[in-house]
Amino acid sequence: MKLLKQLAVFSCLLSSYSLAQTHMHGKGTLFIAQDGNTWQLQFTLPASDVFGFEHQPETKKQQEYVHMQSKRLKQLDKVLSLPNDCALITHEVVIPNEFDIKHFDKHSNDDKPSHEHEHEHEHEKHTSDHADTHADIQVTTTLDCNTAISVLNFAIFESFNSLETVDVLWTLSSGQGQSEISASNPKVKL
Repeated sequence: MKLLKQLAVFSCLLSSYSLAQTHMHGKGTLFIAQDGNTWQLQFTLPASDVFGFEHQPETKKQQEYVHMQSKRLKQLDKVLSLPNDCALITHEVVIPNEFDIKHFDKHSNDDKPSHEHEHEHEHEKHTSDHADTHADIQVTTTLDCNTAISVLNFAIFESFNSLETVDVLWTLSSGQGQSEISASNPKVKL
């Protein structure tokens, strides 16, 4: 119950932080909260860094890529190295509806939509409608750890090459802090 209260307070702080931040391609955020043995890590990643675009997939190739990258996000070892003395409780990925592979045309076998002329007009409208739209992917991991985590090592930069940096904020039993991780420095010291 203490974790829920701590997460509620942290969530308010995160909302303020998120409002102050602009959506930037190549830059994600990670929030870490700890209550006793329970640790929760929540990533927010631009869809453009995960899928290469921020609109509904328009071709079979894009659909397959969304499916592959979604599967990759669901594999914990593609996101972070599980610390010693920690057990995974949950690992959840939330992908915006426009990327939902259930809505894809399963009968399309080529790399172009079946109604090419109609699609060109729709694409022009889609491009103008979504020029300022941004989509984010949420990845939330909950761990049960027998000892305090002092270092977290992230593999996410290996899986998503266009992701350049991740701002990390944490609230732990021992205090709060912030840092930045990157492909050249994928570890955060808490």
